Amino acid sequence: MYLGLSRNTDPITSHDAADEATKKIPQLNKLILDCLESNKRAGGNGMTSKEIAEAVNRSHVAVSPRMKPLEQRGMVRRTERHRDRSIVWQIV
Repeated sequence: MYLGLSRNTDPITSHDAADEATKKIPQLNKLILDCLESNKRAGGNGMTSKEIAEAVNRSHVAVSPRMKPLEQRGMVRRTERHRDRSIVWQIV
């Protein structure tokens, strides 16, 4: 699957780095889903991507772009609520 992480004209080192980043996406997705599941079990009302990032010890820049693809796959949903001007997400 091509994720657009490197261009055909990039040096091989860029392709290698893109391959490594692509391998980490499923791991990060699992961390995000596990975090939201724990929040739900604890009676929470969802989490922002910033809160998720803090909980899984990752950067917001890493977590935030994963939310929409997870939503498109029907694994999470955005709620009507916002906290600190951020979308509150829940596991489906």
